Parts: sequence; structure tokens; C-alpha cells
Amino acid sequence: MVPDSSARLQPAQTLHQYLRRLNGLWLAPLLAVALALGSTSVYQVHQQRRTEVRTMAARLAADIDADLQRRLHGLQALAVSISHSHPGGSLRDWHNEARDYDLTFNAPVLLVDASRRVLFSSRQALGTPLPTLPKPPGRVDLEEALATGKPKIGDVVFGPIVGHRVVPITVPVAGA
Repeated sequence: MVPDSSARLQPAQTLHQYLRRLNGLWLAPLLAVALALGSTSVYQVHQQRRTEVRTMAARLAADIDADLQRRLHGLQALAVSISHSHPGGSLRDWHNEARDYDLTFNAPVLLVDASRRVLFSSRQALGTPLPTLPKPPGRVDLEEALATGKPKIGDVVFGPIVGHRVVPITVPVAGA
């Protein structure tokens, strides 16, 4: 009887082929476990970094809020000082006090009237001609601060008088 050609036996495997197949059988699960552990580790590090970034952002926001509050309180003290100790006082006295604030907080002070006319800047000599304060896009709240008598913190805007971006803090001065 002649054997069927489709039922022929495959030639015997060499030792090298057998060992390669054996290595593949034990190496594949090991690689799968290593990949799973590696991806879990990467995920955990990513989550940890994400938590750290959120914590840092929250601390930064709190620090910025605290700094704005300190500056606001300083401006309120300046406004009270101007309105109480210098009722109808001279611009020179007010300018000197504004310069002291500027030196303390490294923040310019502008005295602006209700028509947005800048009476002085703590960074300019008294009497220096200054432009009218523009109404930039965003929230500046000069009108609201004057209407309510309460201080307002605006959005970041370009300050044309100081020449860089600023966060306007508007504090009404009683009797000014």
C-alpha cells in the first residue's frame, strides 16, 4: 500500500528548533506579566505626578490669592490714610504715601478720578503729564468700585502707564 502524500510525516525537529519553541512557551507569559507590571507602574507614577501637579497648582493659586489680599489691604490702608489724615490734602502728600506703598510692594499706584484721568503715578514725578486711563477689555471694575465704594480686583491687562501686564486693584478713596 502506498502512503497518501497528504498524510506524510513532518521531518523530525532539530534540537535548536525544539529549544526555540520551548523558550517561546515560557518567555511569552513572562513578557506578558512584565508588560502588565510595567504599565501598572507607569500608570501609578502618572497618577502620582498628576496629584502632585494639582497640589502645586492649588498652592500657587492660594499664594497668589494671599499676595493679592496683602496688596489690597495695603491699598485700603493707603486709601484710609489719604482720606483721614489728609482731608483735602495735597497731591504731593498723597503721592509720597503712594510711593511708600510702591517701594513696599513693588507695585505702582495710580490715583485716578471718576473720568479715568490719572492724577499721578507713584512711578512718575508728580506733575508728569499722564494719559487718561484706557478702558481695556476684561474686568477692571473702576466704575463698580466707585459706585459701591468697595475695592475690586480686575483681570490681567496691559498697563500703558507702567508698560507691562498688571492686575488692577481698584480701591476707592473717600473724599478724594
